[in-house]
Amino acid sequence: MSQSPGPVMPPSAPVESDAEFQRQGAIARGKWDDARRFPRFAYQTRIEATIHPLDARQAPQSCAMMTRDLSRGGINLIHSDQLFPGQRIDIVLNGLLRCVEVMWCRRLANRCYSAGCRFVARPVKPGELTKEAEG
Repeated sequence: MSQSPGPVMPPSAPVESDAEFQRQGAIARGKWDDARRFPRFAYQTRIEATIHPLDARQAPQSCAMMTRDLSRGGINLIHSDQLFPGQRIDIVLNGLLRCVEVMWCRRLANRCYSAGCRFVARPVKPGELTKEAEG
């Protein structure tokens, strides 16, 4: 028996906790015996993203992406170009900037790729260091 996908969360609704997320109608897509650390939830929306190339000599690319699902540990993104493991992407979720790392990417159709990404700490840039950290 397969589980039907749950309702799509509105893009403007901030999520305060797991309980609040589930109360709003999202349901897990995985099976009861899924070995994942955190359950996945259907979350389909358009997000703004900045893709950082693996080659540091190239400029980052700003674009819009679609999401498929979300967990505490990561997010699945849909993009028109292939992404590569280790690639960093800055995304905006509910008004907050988050940094993710591509773990895998597979082709779904012509110019349609699904990328599994994990949340990582946002890279610290030289201008963002505080005096306490420099001391």
